[in-house]
Amino acid sequence: MADAGDLAAAIAAVNSLSANGFTNYEAGPVNDPLYAKALVLMDDARTVVLVTVDAVAIEEIGHKVASALIGTFLGIFFSYGYVQPLATNLELQVAAKGRFLLCIKNCLVAFARGAPPLVAVEVARHVMFSEDRPDSEALAEACRTAGKATK
Repeated sequence: MADAGDLAAAIAAVNSLSANGFTNYEAGPVNDPLYAKALVLMDDARTVVLVTVDAVAIEEIGHKVASALIGTFLGIFFSYGYVQPLATNLELQVAAKGRFLLCIKNCLVAFARGAPPLVAVEVARHVMFSEDRPDSEALAEACRTAGKATK
């Protein structure tokens, strides 16, 4: 943050009707002037300019600005409230399926390299997510019962 001595500020306000030569208001009476206001903040590294216009009080422009704000709000709401959670859910489902296929691949590779079937299955078990991973005793018992059923 810059020190107060390093910061320069300037402001300006211009009645946009009189600045454009509309001083006689031939179209009819004008209740309020339309101001354009600017604030400039400057230090050694950067300059920031903020400009505002009173024209938002005009009904047509106000309606268009409100429509744009509603459209922007809905776009942000649907992006963060609907599309992003849906994309995250799909990403997690793809990761789970990929982990399942990695488990099968590791088991086949270990068995192809000459590991006994129980060791190959144990190698594959370590790839599984912890909430899906059976403990080693239950896995060994399942392998033994599967081996007896095929004989």
